[in-house]
Amino acid sequence: STVQEFLFRTYFPLAGTPHGIIIAFPVAHEKLGGNTLNNMEKLIDLMVKYIPRSTKIFWITDAGEKNHTETSLFNKTFARTYGKDHLYPNDKVYQLNVQLFNLLKPYLMDSSFNMHGFVNLVNMSAARVGWHRDPVHYNHVWCAHVISIFLSLFCAD
Repeated sequence: STVQEFLFRTYFPLAGTPHGIIIAFPVAHEKLGGNTLNNMEKLIDLMVKYIPRSTKIFWITDAGEKNHTETSLFNKTFARTYGKDHLYPNDKVYQLNVQLFNLLKPYLMDSSFNMHGFVNLVNMSAARVGWHRDPVHYNHVWCAHVISIFLSLFCAD
């Protein structure tokens, strides 16, 4: 049993399922390898099984990483390629975002599931150097922009 399964199967029915759930799937660490898609499939299956369709579910992708042009050890460590395709960090994060979207697509396209996608944040973030605290973490300016876009998309109805 996982924490997610406990929340969806046990806690929410006792405490009350929220009207909306926001799921952000950061993949900065997952780009190193692992079972990202398998884990996401399990999460989707749990949500479909236990979350009532009256609950809105919002899926938010991961952001890009700062271009690694500095010469610090930190940036040299992260300025590498990932996977068998030897993709650079932003390309790998973008690829994972697209793969995760493809897993969600049947649910996003069927309005009865009440699931909603979001923009691929790599496009919005990768070149915005002033929004980074370091190559993979963002500051308050980034958060304000993401929240503003999120609210403008989903609260406009």
